[in-house]
Amino acid sequence: MNFIELHNQNKPLLIANVWDAGSAIAAQQAGYQALGTSSAAIAATLFVSAPFRRAGIGRKLMGFIASRAQERGCF
Repeated sequence: MNFIELHNQNKPLLIANVWDAGSAIAAQQAGYQALGTSSAAIAATLFVSAPFRRAGIGRKLMGFIASRAQERGCF
């Protein structure tokens, strides 16, 4: 079920606010169907270590995340 379909149910859509992978897993296990987060939380957990920066790794990582979100109907 995609995000739009979640909004079109006959019950309230509860969205958990998560800040890292651990809290996302806990929210999913608690039964939340949708997760929200902040840009700061994403930036804090998705980074490239200093020795590997400036090699296009971050761009590839964000591209992968965007393609997975699109495949799942998130946008």
